[in-house]
Amino acid sequence: MDNIKRNELPGKDFPGPEKQDNYLHLGLNFQLIKKAILALDADAGLRFSPMPEPFGLIRYSYTKTIFDFNNTITEELFWYRDDGFGEITQLDIGRKFLENYTVWNTFAAMWAQHSDGVEFEETISFQKRITEKRVGGVFGSLFWNKEGSWQMNTYRIGFKYRSLLYKNWLCYEIQPRLDWERENDFQLDPSIRIMFDILFGCCQKKN
Repeated sequence: MDNIKRNELPGKDFPGPEKQDNYLHLGLNFQLIKKAILALDADAGLRFSPMPEPFGLIRYSYTKTIFDFNNTITEELFWYRDDGFGEITQLDIGRKFLENYTVWNTFAAMWAQHSDGVEFEETISFQKRITEKRVGGVFGSLFWNKEGSWQMNTYRIGFKYRSLLYKNWLCYEIQPRLDWERENDFQLDPSIRIMFDILFGCCQKKN
């Protein structure tokens, strides 16, 4: 049971309650292939909002290291009964340096029956491992789409701090950030996001 976004760009927020009902996913994940450089998995289940809605997803990723840069390309195909079909292509390029520092660039493109044409995201993040249990960093993002003409939608800069809260299965992340969104005439919109992850197993650091 989770609330992972499966039909949005990786950095896009959940719509607020004034735009969309809250969702809860209940389903199964099937690890079809999992190797050092190759992974293939599938999800299937129900999304409740509050009525049940079936969904399905298949995801493929391939990782290759070139000149000390880790390059991962991910292709995701999804289907929701109400929203229809869609696909997301994502490229992550990252490199560690000075032992505790990491820089990542994420580029993603999404087309779906519910999207505004083709939607794009580019996020650059820089983070430092403070301790074995804590990570801090800064990031900047651009969101735009092409539906006839190109249109910029959101500029974003922010900070993030992520840490284990209890043992190795409860994590929290704090994100103070600044957004400039087209729907608000690109007026400055400061906010703070507080997120909790409850995991079974080792807490993974987000990039």
